[in-house]
Amino acid sequence: MRSLLFVLVAVMAAGACADAISDPTAALMAQETRTALDFGGAVPSLTDVWVRSGGILDEVPVRRWEDSWELPTREGRALRALLYDDAVPVLFGRLREGDLEKLLVDMDSTLARVDRLSAIGIPERLSRRLDSAREMLTRAWILAEEREGASSLAAALQASDYLLEVTPPHVAAQLLVSAEGGVRRISAEDSYSEEMLGRAERLIDVAREAIHEGDYARAIRGSYYACLLLGVELPD
Repeated sequence: MRSLLFVLVAVMAAGACADAISDPTAALMAQETRTALDFGGAVPSLTDVWVRSGGILDEVPVRRWEDSWELPTREGRALRALLYDDAVPVLFGRLREGDLEKLLVDMDSTLARVDRLSAIGIPERLSRRLDSAREMLTRAWILAEEREGASSLAAALQASDYLLEVTPPHVAAQLLVSAEGGVRRISAEDSYSEEMLGRAERLIDVAREAIHEGDYARAIRGSYYACLLLGVELPD
């Protein structure tokens, strides 16, 4: 469902498409509906570290981590917290000298990409995640200096997760799941007109196609308007 690599966003020329407000390193996407943050580069994740340390994508921790992103935000965080309790000690034991420091430096670079967006103004929902990521990354550096390597790695991965929550693929997927759930609920209750339900389903079809094509701004808009039509509460 997710790609953890994001295309570098170029500076937008005057009069260009307004799907995103960008600087040379990062961009806000789909601000008129549900804003997402394109970091303009890779966001380090459990999957990345797992594979670089010699693991394979089909192993249980990676599958559980991937599955956690299909859940509502709070439930997904809880599942990942349990996962890290089991997986991080194993993963840390595989790291080579310098790997943890490189991860922390990469996280610093990822956060630095959004600093210039503060002049534009970042929506509160996004800024909360960014603040939480910065707090966890600070904790990760402190733990690393105290030679608490496994705990530092866990904190770094949690910092990364806060960033991934606001990336375009995740925002689009969460909205789509909410819209699809709204259709199922309303179809069972038979509480909406066929015309209204049909409009929502068409918007959902557009969003699915857009996700498949990697057009996350269009996917976000389609699912967002479907949620509004269906009276679905937007995911946090």
